This record gives sequence, C-alpha cells and structure tokens, in this order.
Amino acid sequence: MGKLLRFNLPGLQQSLGLATFVETGTAHGDSLAHAAEAKFERLYSIEISPLLHEGARKRFAADPRVRVICADSVSGLAQVLPELGERPALFWLDAHFPGAPIANYDAEPDPTLRWPLENELALLRQARPTHKDVVLIDDLKIYIDGPFGNGVAHPMIRSQRARGLDFIIDAFKDTHNYSVMWEDEGYMMLNPRFDR
Repeated sequence: MGKLLRFNLPGLQQSLGLATFVETGTAHGDSLAHAAEAKFERLYSIEISPLLHEGARKRFAADPRVRVICADSVSGLAQVLPELGERPALFWLDAHFPGAPIANYDAEPDPTLRWPLENELALLRQARPTHKDVVLIDDLKIYIDGPFGNGVAHPMIRSQRARGLDFIIDAFKDTHNYSVMWEDEGYMMLNPRFDR
C-alpha cells in the first residue's frame, strides 16, 4: 500500500490548479485524510470492499467535500469522471485488488478487477484526453523490477512483470511527462506537459 503522504499535495494542488482529488482504493481512508488537508473542492474515493467503504463513509461523513463510492475502480471512475468538469484533477490510482492484510490477491478471480490499472488509464484517456490532470500510480513493483523500498513481490505480482511500464507511458506520451520513485512499492507520477 502506497503512502500519499510522500507527496506535497497542497503544493501540487496550488501550482497546477487541481480542483478535485480522485482515488481508487480507499482502504482505511488514510490517503483520503491526507488529501482532505489540501484545498481540493471535491474528493472522491472508490472502494471495492463494502466493509471498508462503510468505514470510510463514516470516517468522512462530516466533510461535505468527500464522497466515498462502493464499486470496483473502473465502474467507480465511470461514475465520477462526468462530474469533474473542465478543471484539472489529481488521480491517485492503486494498481491492484486489495492485498494483505485487507484481502488476498488471489481472492479476486477476474484479472480485470485484480489488475485494473490498464482499464483505469484507458478510461481516463477516453474521458479526459486534453485535461491537465496529474496521475499518481502506486505499486510499480507489480510491473517492473527495481530497488523498491518495500521489496519482495507476491507470486501473483510477478506474473505481471512482463508488462513493463510501456502501456502507461504510451497512453500518456503526447500529454504528460513521467517520473518514477522507488520508495515503498514504487510510484509513477504523470505530470501534464504545457509545451503543446
């Protein structure tokens, strides 16, 4: 599980005029709480587990900016994207079905739900092809080897390593620059290009 705390959200939010925060994978809501400290106008969090969804819904009930949605990440994004308007958003994407200690990777037999990142990104590109959104992706160790801070990969993760990062880079190469961080399970940040 990644740590959104590693990122200066107020700085990103202010410098790029990010109006909305959208995350896939709420878990216990710690990343959502960190995002709520920034001045986002609206915050959306999508959680596939009904139990975790209910916990987060209760945790953030007093914040009218927050909406927690119980759905798989792609279905939840399909609900949220039409509501975002024209201003740029920050997307925090968890690249897999919840793992231990919340659940087990192989608890989900459908690979499109177990590994939703490619479908999440395709939906973003289709719905927001010209927006200056920022996309933060967690769990790069699913797709590549590297000197990750939190190292050993679950056997099911190793099955995805052949993918590499090209499917991400190719989808955004015309509109975004990217950078990789090795901390924790690894992160990729897609920043909008302003030279086009």
